[in-house]
Amino acid sequence: MVEVERAAQAASTTPEKMLEASYRLHTIEATDLAVLDLITSDAREAVGLEDDDIYGDDWSACQAVGHAAWFLHVQGVLVPAAGGIGLVITAYEQRTRPGQLHVSHSEDLTPTRYGELRHGTLN
Repeated sequence: MVEVERAAQAASTTPEKMLEASYRLHTIEATDLAVLDLITSDAREAVGLEDDDIYGDDWSACQAVGHAAWFLHVQGVLVPAAGGIGLVITAYEQRTRPGQLHVSHSEDLTPTRYGELRHGTLN
């Protein structure tokens, strides 16, 4: 939900106001993806990324690494979330085989549901 807050901040609004528009939240199961794992600082350093590249507002270095991963036919990239909580996986759907990505659940992301997820009252 930190990513929702970052998107709202970038749009100069609040998450609640932004979510007045229609949004869908999908839970996607990923199976046996060959990913570039950038969870550790050593792994990020090996590809030329610094913590500021992950957590800052300039996405160009991360995008360059993502483009290189795509070019090398990697199926995805696993990184710490820019908001500082959790992980983000970017899966290149065109690089996956049938069944590797499966939408297991979808729901409307409303201001109420955002609040539940943000504050840990999962239903």
